[in-house]
Amino acid sequence: MKIMIAIPCLDMTSTLFMENLLALHRPAGTVVVTARASLVYDARNQLGQMAMSEGFDRVLWLDSDMTFSPDLMDNLASDLDDGCRVVSSLCFTRKNPIKPVIYSETGFRECEDEPGRYNTYSICMEEYPKDELFTVKGLGLAATMMDVSVITQVYNRFGSPFSPIAGFGEDLSFCRKCDELGILMHCDSRIKVGHIAQTIVTEEKYLNGTVL
Repeated sequence: MKIMIAIPCLDMTSTLFMENLLALHRPAGTVVVTARASLVYDARNQLGQMAMSEGFDRVLWLDSDMTFSPDLMDNLASDLDDGCRVVSSLCFTRKNPIKPVIYSETGFRECEDEPGRYNTYSICMEEYPKDELFTVKGLGLAATMMDVSVITQVYNRFGSPFSPIAGFGEDLSFCRKCDELGILMHCDSRIKVGHIAQTIVTEEKYLNGTVL
């Protein structure tokens, strides 16, 4: 089994992320690859192309602002061994209001006041199954493992797999393409990761009792 850990990044990575990466259990045949680009979807497309052209079997996508336990790969790989093709860990936004980055529905809605014009929408799964594997219509790729055959299938149909659809980021754009191809996506809420956040502490936040 040949596995790529794919890390798209803009520039620097977090020290905490690197500590977690060094402690990660990595099966034999695992290669860590980074791609730097000013647009994250360009970095993802570069990494996806490498995964396809160099014969990798699976990709673990890791954003450089995540924290995770040493058994992350083991647990996600177990779900793929059981037949899943795309599995995300449970992660959350890093800004208030904090919400899980999983969605029960994504799509386009016609504007009521402008017939013929459509806006994108996504429905967050704020109430999700606890500590189990379940299907989703959209997910963040921050700590997600997938079969490379999924990337190939999306590439063959749409071209660049992670290039955004107007109105969606690269994560949900990829999910929209998977959904159109009938590729099921899953989240495993037993597998939990953290999102490294940054904030500026001010007197106003102190006086307002802001939760960071």
